Amino acid sequence: MIALSSGDKIRGAASAASALDYTIHGFVGSTPTLLANGQLPSTLSDLFTASDTTVITAIIVVNTSSSSTTLNLYLQPSGGTDRRLIPVDLSLASGYSLHYEGGKIKVIDDAGNVLTRTEAPNFLSLSDTPSSFSGEKNKGLIVNTSEDALDYESVAFMDSLGLRNKIINGDFRFGQRGTSFSSPASGSYTLDRWRINYDGSGQSHTVSRQSFTLGQTDVPGEPQYYFEYQVTAAASGQTTNRIEQPIEGVRTLAGQEVVVSGYIKTDSNRSVDLILQQDFGTGGSPSSAVETNLGTINATTSWQKFEFTATLPSISGKTLGSNNDDALILIFDLPTGVTLTVGLARIQVEKGSVATDFEERPKQIELALCQRYYEKSYALDNSPGSITEATGLCMNAFNGYWVRMTVYFAVSKRASPSITLYNPSNGSTTNPIRNADAGSNEAGSATSLTEKGFRVTWQDNSNTTGHFGIVQWVAEAEL
Repeated sequence: MIALSSGDKIRGAASAASALDYTIHGFVGSTPTLLANGQLPSTLSDLFTASDTTVITAIIVVNTSSSSTTLNLYLQPSGGTDRRLIPVDLSLASGYSLHYEGGKIKVIDDAGNVLTRTEAPNFLSLSDTPSSFSGEKNKGLIVNTSEDALDYESVAFMDSLGLRNKIINGDFRFGQRGTSFSSPASGSYTLDRWRINYDGSGQSHTVSRQSFTLGQTDVPGEPQYYFEYQVTAAASGQTTNRIEQPIEGVRTLAGQEVVVSGYIKTDSNRSVDLILQQDFGTGGSPSSAVETNLGTINATTSWQKFEFTATLPSISGKTLGSNNDDALILIFDLPTGVTLTVGLARIQVEKGSVATDFEERPKQIELALCQRYYEKSYALDNSPGSITEATGLCMNAFNGYWVRMTVYFAVSKRASPSITLYNPSNGSTTNPIRNADAGSNEAGSATSLTEKGFRVTWQDNSNTTGHFGIVQWVAEAEL
């Protein structure tokens, strides 16, 4: 919002007169008021002049002409200099609209799609008005008080951390366990950080990572993959059918406004409820989970964007479980007892009231976030149990001697993980050490587990000479 004193002005201009309609909304005292309306002139002119203390809450400009028109808006303190409200002159296509609301700028196309959002300065008083503002999408402002005048700099304060989106693997790039799963059990993780949860009997289903066609425009941003859940045989007696991702820590966004966005399509018209569940964990006597229903997605056979906001309940007075597994869980609550196909793409959960563009973190950062919960010795494209020695742990042993090799994780785990050892010659977890020299499969174990790593123990009883052993491993510390 913008606070005006008597004599302060909102001014504007367009590249063509009578092409852009505008309305200015706000409060005079405590009364909500339509402050001004009309059409932008072709020369910089006054649109509204405050006669008393006034708060501007929204300025809306709509291009009613048949061609693109350039505009800008300015704030002029009484007796002062014009200051831009929009970083640069903006070209607004025919039928498009500009919305300056609550310190944010967004552009909406003629189909109602939000094309871009920009953080704009939230001027509490005109004495704080900057001489310039270089705004960009998802940027914030820094106030430099080391000088007499206030300076505003554009800064990617959250983008620099790459942690705006609380969802991990929201674009489904990583599938360390594999990229196709046939009837995984309820509670099983599939693509990294995503699990399914269902009940009933007799259901057949698959979870897979599907590829977008290069250059498609149904889901913007040129994503590579999407998540697909297909139920091919319906369950009987089913009351639960969900796609979920638990976000570590129930404190996440507690008591704050949150927005969930993404893209969805289904095999036919389907109603999908979107839920955020505050789960207080297990062990001891934790509080019962609290679900906030954000709304219902009316999904169709075409990709469509969804965006829902809610304020999560406070967790004051709640009790956490003792197992350090509390979480905020994003849930897609699907129809039950039916065959169906659901596709999800570019899923995002973030603080705020308006969804920003999907956060595309570098691959190495996204993978590291995934590996806090799941890591393997195999190459990324090799599923656990694959027949391969590549990148496995190698050990040398002598007859009768124990070998103990320490494995250090690439990323520290959420907690001490469970370790599964795999034989690289047959994919078995029984006798997981492959004695390459003797051509035998031998016993081995994982011990001394911590969030930093573990130890593999092997005793070679096959020969008096040195032998070469190989083992693959998986570490899991999911919620």
